[in-house]
Amino acid sequence: QEAAIYLMGSDTLVTLSDATGHYTFDSLSFFTGYSVEVHRDTGLLDGLTTWDLAKIKQHILGVEPLDSPYKIIAADANRSGAVTTVDLLHLQKLILLLTDELPNDNTSWRFIPADYAFTDPTSPFLDSFPESFEIDTLQASISDLNWAAIKVGDVNGSAQGSFNAWTSE
Repeated sequence: QEAAIYLMGSDTLVTLSDATGHYTFDSLSFFTGYSVEVHRDTGLLDGLTTWDLAKIKQHILGVEPLDSPYKIIAADANRSGAVTTVDLLHLQKLILLLTDELPNDNTSWRFIPADYAFTDPTSPFLDSFPESFEIDTLQASISDLNWAAIKVGDVNGSAQGSFNAWTSE
């Protein structure tokens, strides 16, 4: 599934990933700093089911906590930095087609560098986790900018591409 990859430096370049998440930027200047971000805001209902709502409710109640930082981030529909009943309400409105957007400028997908190590994986919001790669000084070709793709609302990973790595070539 395609995502827009933004490369910001002295100029901003944009490319699309292919269906498997691979992307490439050519002819970059060495000894220059860059920031790389991934954006995708399509398929709001992809992978979102009432089963996800049940799993999020179990997490909120402490019955069965979500078992990965990516699932916890996916459950934060309103991008508040916490998983609460308000997130459940927003996701339920999506499923019932009462709304067609997420609150607080949240997008249907979030991307985090796949090699990011959370301080406490059971509480990912304790960190200010990155949603971009920062390259201080490009000194050689980079072929391993891998991303964890998080589909908002999809805590069981049923959306195509959820929690998988998207990579540069």
